[in-house]
Amino acid sequence: MGDRNSGSFQRVLRRGLLAGLLGVVLVPASAHAGVVATHVADFNEPTYIASPPGDTHRVFIVQQDGTIRIIKDGAVEATPFLQLGGKVTSPGSGANNEEGLLSMAFSPDYATSRRFYVYYTSSNGGTCTANCPNVVSEFIADTPDSAPVSSERVLVTLPHPGDGNHNGGQLQFGPDGDLYISVGDGGGGNDTHQNAQKTSTLLGKILRVSPGTTDYAIPGGNPYGTNAKCINGTNGGSPCPEVWWYGMRNPWRFSFDSATGDMAEGDVGEDSDEEINFAHPNQYVGGNFGWPCYEGLELNQSAPSAECTPEPVPVPPVLTYHHTSNCGGDSFCGNGVIGGYVMHDPSLPSLNGCYVYGDLSNAHLRVTRLAQPAALGDTDLGPSVSNLSSLGVDASGHLWAADISGPVYRLDSDGNGATMPTCPPAPAALGGRDSTPAKLHITRRKRQHVLKRRYLTVTVSPNELATITARGRVSIRGTRHALETHSSTRQCFGLKHVTLHVRISRKTTRRIRRALRHHWRVVAKLTVTSKDASSNLSKARHVSIRIVG
Repeated sequence: MGDRNSGSFQRVLRRGLLAGLLGVVLVPASAHAGVVATHVADFNEPTYIASPPGDTHRVFIVQQDGTIRIIKDGAVEATPFLQLGGKVTSPGSGANNEEGLLSMAFSPDYATSRRFYVYYTSSNGGTCTANCPNVVSEFIADTPDSAPVSSERVLVTLPHPGDGNHNGGQLQFGPDGDLYISVGDGGGGNDTHQNAQKTSTLLGKILRVSPGTTDYAIPGGNPYGTNAKCINGTNGGSPCPEVWWYGMRNPWRFSFDSATGDMAEGDVGEDSDEEINFAHPNQYVGGNFGWPCYEGLELNQSAPSAECTPEPVPVPPVLTYHHTSNCGGDSFCGNGVIGGYVMHDPSLPSLNGCYVYGDLSNAHLRVTRLAQPAALGDTDLGPSVSNLSSLGVDASGHLWAADISGPVYRLDSDGNGATMPTCPPAPAALGGRDSTPAKLHITRRKRQHVLKRRYLTVTVSPNELATITARGRVSIRGTRHALETHSSTRQCFGLKHVTLHVRISRKTTRRIRRALRHHWRVVAKLTVTSKDASSNLSKARHVSIRIVG
């Protein structure tokens, strides 16, 4: 992909609707002392990098145009491994520039079965040119260096009407041997098509399936595993059994730690924040990660109310960073997170267990220690890669990086162990549970206008990780009954501020409007409680708010 197209890819991956806001950051690959980005070769719009299990000779480069190339023992093979040709939608402009061949994954038994899987946007035999369905297909290689297109077996079809962006597109086999698939919310802005919070569609999800010889099975442990399969994307009104996580915007890249089985996923943000989610094996099964109701750690005021009423309690990300438009004095900002990998490269021992990731519009690669509730020591790794489209790991544990405009790099040591970067050590295992509830600092505006927005706000800061709940009662002078509001629940890190929006029903709003016309006094009493990570409940705190017209 040339500079013009790489800029388009960058913009639509991040936001779609505001594609004209950003340009391409043209920073060459470079390095601080310790780690260097070694330029290996140039390709046509590389979107992913992978190797078969145990094959230390071959690195496979996925190209957006539908071709997979091989670097064999350091040299690019002249003949492509796979050419999908007209099966793949040609990347267009604008939102449709996110379409194409997006990733591949090798079966754990690839050495004997030769089975591998690809994720691409289908042209439906040339009849589709925009907003095309995504498919996950199986192929069988006939030699270590080639695979016939005729061996294709379509596993899953994912209709993608309305917009061409937010396709997701990552395939990974987990430590359980099952295939995990990331799928975007269907495109547009703020989940235009309202898919992410619906478990009855495969869009806006991480999926988990077990490929078979003719079809796929639903692995044991999937949260909706007894339902009929959504092999064509939806299941009427019933939850899809393929769903593993939901509430995703555009989970472009995710990975598993090869040592622990932990899962890390980078979800591309909308207007303000990028996020990385992190889970231990079998943690957050069926988890809701909040989109579009939340972006990062904050409530998304532009979310469709139909998806976010009542407000969900999402799994919080362990790392967020701001977009360049509201970066302030932050040390790192960007506009399209590129989820990475936990390092286990024997040539870079000081980075063992460290997570390396990047951003499409910020050339600096980052390193952190993934942990819960928050990642530790996020910092600049050193090497820079412009227009980063993906990271990948080969069978030797080396980390690779693809620049969508062509270059592919491998991260290497500069040979000077004294200058090798590190990340913080893994946190010690948690000891016994404490018996003290979180302490809450509460602030609010004593007079609030609610008639147009129909919610009350209260800002809470706990001294430790806690789940905060606020609910209210509205009293109108001269009436006998208080009017209940909805409740609002948020998870908040220690010493961080979280604002809860307590929604008021239309019926209560009408009564408030009538009371204010008669100049009656209207007061809301909010009750705030919390539960910490040890399940300690706080005493209820009450705050009063005068509702004004």
